[in-house]
Parts: sequence; structure tokens; C-alpha cells
Amino acid sequence: MITRTVTQREGELLGPIDWNYNFRRHFDTYGSNDAVRDEACDRCKAHLLTIEKSPGEWRVMLAHSFVDRRVLQVGMYDGWPYWKPTPALLTEGTLGPEWHFFYDIVGVKRGA
Repeated sequence: MITRTVTQREGELLGPIDWNYNFRRHFDTYGSNDAVRDEACDRCKAHLLTIEKSPGEWRVMLAHSFVDRRVLQVGMYDGWPYWKPTPALLTEGTLGPEWHFFYDIVGVKRGA
């Protein structure tokens, strides 16, 4: 008989955005100077602040997709790859809801 223990990790929404979070650290690997990194971070934070108030009213364009997606929820998510609370948004995806982190947001527009 074979017995095995399996650990299964599942991320979950832990609450509203923690605005004291170190957002800037996600931009440290950008191949540019600090001014460009700061600007990119500020832009993503501004998008996040815009949609946080009323997620269902917004659509976002993400860095890896050419399709805008409806935002379902916004908050601190502890899923892959960080496994600790990180600002994220839940969007409507092709195969169901999908979590994306704040730094993937390249555009925001109104409309459900």
C-alpha cells in the first residue's frame, strides 16, 4: 500500500488593498532608470485606485493580453507565485475568473 501526504495551495482574497504595501519592489527588475520605474509603478497604482472603488464598472487591458477584461474583485490576494498578500484583481477570463497582479494593468476603461 502507498500512502502519501499532499499539500495543495490555493490563493484567496484576504481583504481590501493595503496601500502601505511596497508596490515599487515589483518594478526593481525593469531595465531602466529609477524615474521610469517610479512612473510605471505610479501608473499601475493609479489604475488600481480607480477600479478599487467600484470593480464591476471597469474593464482592464493587461500586459499579456490584447483583450480588455471585466474586473470582478480587487484586493490583497495570496496566490501563486508569491503565496503572500499582493495587490491583485480578479477578472473575467475565457475559462472562468482569473487573478492578475496590479503591475499587469496597462489600461482602464469604464464599461461592463
